[in-house]
Amino acid sequence: MPALQLASLGSLIERWLPSAGLAAALLICIANPALAAALAPWPFLIAAVAFGLPHGAADGVILLRGLSWPGRIVRIAAYVVLMALGAAALVTFPAVTLIAFLALSWWHFGAADGRGLSRDQTPAWFRLAWGFGRGGLAVSVPFAVDPAAAWAPFARLASLLGASVPVEATLFSHAAAAASGAAVLALLICAAAPRQVQPRAFEWIESALILSIGLQADPLLAVGCYFLLIHGFRQSATLGKELRVGGGWSLWQRLAVLHRSALPLLVPSWLVFASLVLVTQPAGIRDLAILSLALYVVATPPHHLFHEILQP
Repeated sequence: MPALQLASLGSLIERWLPSAGLAAALLICIANPALAAALAPWPFLIAAVAFGLPHGAADGVILLRGLSWPGRIVRIAAYVVLMALGAAALVTFPAVTLIAFLALSWWHFGAADGRGLSRDQTPAWFRLAWGFGRGGLAVSVPFAVDPAAAWAPFARLASLLGASVPVEATLFSHAAAAASGAAVLALLICAAAPRQVQPRAFEWIESALILSIGLQADPLLAVGCYFLLIHGFRQSATLGKELRVGGGWSLWQRLAVLHRSALPLLVPSWLVFASLVLVTQPAGIRDLAILSLALYVVATPPHHLFHEILQP
């Protein structure tokens, strides 16, 4: 296949794969709820190997480029200290830590979606509003629909780690409903903006699908699909560009180099996860997916902080 055709196909896949995946998951939820329940853990499990965890593990290359050895040592030490603090907080104060992780996930997802808007001349206020809305749809809608089901994976994670989270899940319902309303309002403000700064059609379609699957699906499936298909996939493609000076790489090359660059941190992360599995003895596939959340609770704060500093 000619290189131009491969590039065009890659562009179409980068634009439409997330919507196609979300639409397929939504149709399964509607047509076959039992199958949807069986599939719920798989987006997070796949994300541990492709797109999700790898795009964070690539920090080992992306955040150290251009630094002297002393600068690298300082940045690595700061990253490790933040991860250690996250791990300690998860074990010592699980309820507070997990709630803080949800808030950070909203911010992290939204900031990435705001930066990733396809129009180059989008003003900063619009990117902020868009990110607030999109992050809110992904994180808060499942809690507004079924707070007990949405909190259950976090309660189970704490239990697997030998802790407990004495939080009444229904306390989330009013806060999550208000947050979801604020997210929708932010997107309505975006919809009223001048046409020249409007997101493209595929970005609005994605937003409608994020809302729909949040209303319909098991929360583990809804958030997992967003994390794998939109955040992980898009960030892998975007960060892959940063590993190529001068640009010019296809989607396939960017994804390949991103995953290859992630291996020095990815392999130790898998070993840590394997150790957690041996220690906690998860009961099945769903427990494995829930246990993988511990990796993100620990790794997301430094990942987000350093990228916000370097990509304001």
